[in-house]
Amino acid sequence: MTAEATDTGGQTTQDTLPIEITNPALSIHVSDLDGRSQALDGRRWRASVTVRIHDADHAPVPGVAVMGSWDVGAGQQVSCLTNARGRCRLGSGRIRKPTTATFTVVDVALAGYQYLPAKNYDRDSDSNGHCITLTNKRTGR
Repeated sequence: MTAEATDTGGQTTQDTLPIEITNPALSIHVSDLDGRSQALDGRRWRASVTVRIHDADHAPVPGVAVMGSWDVGAGQQVSCLTNARGRCRLGSGRIRKPTTATFTVVDVALAGYQYLPAKNYDRDSDSNGHCITLTNKRTGR
């Protein structure tokens, strides 16, 4: 944008500034992380997280690629696509130790939409909308 100003003495100056315009209606964010742990054989267990993605109007958004990582299994990277209800599930694989596993959202992407991580939240407050920690219910330690 270019602006021009003239003072009372007739002096004129002009300056150009870049302006970025984003359409908040075309933004997405995480609106819920729900975790589940499942006991397997012996001391092994598996964790999974269901991620819910909403737009600026808090409507579910299908077809969103959700990328995240688990802090178990050498920082296992996982991804999924949201369904018609704006949800997808990401699993950890088998876990032997430790007794907790933390999932962190790394990125959320859909062509034509801007991911706004600052808008992430969790409607039932069992996470902060960015990461969630699950416990092996069998050992509970």
